[in-house]
Amino acid sequence: MQKENQRLQRELGRHQALARASQRAVGLAPPPTRSASGKKGRKRRTTVRALSIVARLNPVQQEAPKEAGVQ
Repeated sequence: MQKENQRLQRELGRHQALARASQRAVGLAPPPTRSASGKKGRKRRTTVRALSIVARLNPVQQEAPKEAGVQ
């Protein structure tokens, strides 16, 4: 049983490799791969940390350079 199982696994590997090679030759795109856990990956956040910090600091900096002698 084990020998037959090993033979069938080798044969399956050969057939899969042949199918992949023929798909590449025809120009088909490979099927999408899934991650090992099956979870979707997180998308990267579009805001940049530095820009958000600068935006928060800008109003503070604009208020600071007020003239001392003007009433």
